Amino acid sequence: MKYDTILDIGKRKRQSNGINEDSLGATAISTAHRDTERESAIFVIADGAGGHQDGDVASYIATNTVLEELSTFLASAERRRPKSAGIKMQASITDDAPDGHELRAELENAIDKAHREILDYASEAKAEPLTTIVVALVYNGFVHYAWVGDSRAYIINPTHEQISLLTRDHSVVERMRQKGEVTDIEAEVHPDGNQITRALGGNQYDNPDMKPVKVDSGSVPLFKEDLLLITSDGLIDGWTDAPNYYPMLTNSSGKEKEAVKEEILKKSVTDNEIRDTVLNADSLESANKSLVNIANSRGGKDNMSIIISEPVAGNTSPDLLPARGIDEEESNVSDEETVIMQSEDSESESNVDTTTSSADQDESTDHDEKNTETKQKNANNDSEHDSENEKSISDQVQESAKQLTDRFKGKNSDQSN
Repeated sequence: MKYDTILDIGKRKRQSNGINEDSLGATAISTAHRDTERESAIFVIADGAGGHQDGDVASYIATNTVLEELSTFLASAERRRPKSAGIKMQASITDDAPDGHELRAELENAIDKAHREILDYASEAKAEPLTTIVVALVYNGFVHYAWVGDSRAYIINPTHEQISLLTRDHSVVERMRQKGEVTDIEAEVHPDGNQITRALGGNQYDNPDMKPVKVDSGSVPLFKEDLLLITSDGLIDGWTDAPNYYPMLTNSSGKEKEAVKEEILKKSVTDNEIRDTVLNADSLESANKSLVNIANSRGGKDNMSIIISEPVAGNTSPDLLPARGIDEEESNVSDEETVIMQSEDSESESNVDTTTSSADQDESTDHDEKNTETKQKNANNDSEHDSENEKSISDQVQESAKQLTDRFKGKNSDQSN
């Protein structure tokens, strides 16, 4: 199994002497017996939040905890499928390879463990470390994945020249898009595009039993030609001037509006551009470098971390690919393991404790605070239900922004004293 990883601080943070708060990890297990070779792997990316609040520590804890938890499990999972190596066991070891339910449960448990470890650190350090995370586990012809926040997982199929987004951002703008409040093109440049609704970690007062993290997960089959790509949002959100185009788009009409749309699509890092860049590269390494160069050429607003792998698993791609992307229409297939298995996505629209990227705030204020460019998050109350269900997203955003502003004004005041 081939894979390549890349980390880049991003053009804007490089110029402002910022820090890279992303973290990534990968581990592969290869076994062989007789004429059979088997490979499995774990890939994980975490996007730390708030440079002054130990976001880099949060991402570090997250990736290492998940790798530690899943590596032992994956080695055991390989041992539990002797039939795939042509072995007939007559003693204590039987073929009981974990199914999708068990694998997804292990992913979710590993992420929950990371969440708890980060909160333990927050309590000890009197800090507020937070991070997003996306994890992909390649095993027995499938990829099983889980995520919290706006880091993403994709499958790219060269035979059909198709890219499928497996994850759905836990963000304010994505919720608005799902509700039809913004179009796809408006979502690319919406001024609230830096606000997410879930993250691992929290502050020193958070109890993990009282404030659990909600994890979404899924499983899809792999084909031999498939490429797996996971990334932090720095790749997709590289365009620094994007919010300036939102009023231009919404206040224009006719030919002027079409011209603005064309300019937005030209400057945004779209899924199709990611697909074309990867497919046109001569290697996984050159694909990663090209993707980073593209994001930096648009402004390089945030840190970037990308893992591209070539699992070479499963059968040859069929003439018609099954639905694998989260927005693709699901086929009616009875076999549980051949369809997407997503966690319940009907999240509460109330009590959205959004998080804001001070990287975007720096664009409209000043750049003196050079280590506060990433997301200021308090995003784990995502699933609470209360009387604010009647509020619109815009009301929630305004209220949350005010709360965050008051909160951090108080924090800065405390620090100055």
